[in-house]
Amino acid sequence: MGVNLVCCWQRGKDLWNLTTKVYTWAEEMNRWIAGAGLTTIPKYIPAEAVKVYLPYNQIQIIQNSSFSHLNSCQHLWLAGNKIQKIEKGAWTGLNELRILEMDHSKMEVLEQGSFIGLPNCTKLKMSYGKIHDIESGAFEDLVSVEKLELNNNEIELLKRGMFYGLPSCKVLHLFANRIRSIEPGTWTGLDSLRELQMFENKLTLVRPFMFNQLIQVLL
Repeated sequence: MGVNLVCCWQRGKDLWNLTTKVYTWAEEMNRWIAGAGLTTIPKYIPAEAVKVYLPYNQIQIIQNSSFSHLNSCQHLWLAGNKIQKIEKGAWTGLNELRILEMDHSKMEVLEQGSFIGLPNCTKLKMSYGKIHDIESGAFEDLVSVEKLELNNNEIELLKRGMFYGLPSCKVLHLFANRIRSIEPGTWTGLDSLRELQMFENKLTLVRPFMFNQLIQVLL
């Protein structure tokens, strides 16, 4: 039996109402439970949850072992929170996760090891945020990610080793950032990349070394 937990803003005619919803597919019914203005990951998420939706709350930190009991979760939606930090071990227990959505967060720097514990994740969305720097090794352990969305952030410089740990990535969205320069070795490790979107940036001079690792890529 698959269970989905939703703690999100539901659109009303005149306002947004924060609601919490559990949907049990086997029973084909909805049940509303308590929860409003969440500041931390709730402890009452059912262990058998396959999809966990917690968007547009007030969560600021993804704490260590926040999801340690969610061994069946495949889709985690955290968009629209105020996330500023991901603690080491935050994703422990999410070995089956396939999709992680963290758009519209407040994170400014993706630190080394930010996503360790997500070896089966195939899609990571972190667009429409405030990210301006990505440390080397930030994407370590994301060996299955095929699509990475970092568009509409504040990235200015693409650095050597920035995308290390993404051997399966086929699609990379970097458009609508503030990218002005690309260092040699930026694309090291992106051996599967086939589509790179970089329009609406600040590049004024394209040098030969900037894209010479991307022979098979559609720019």
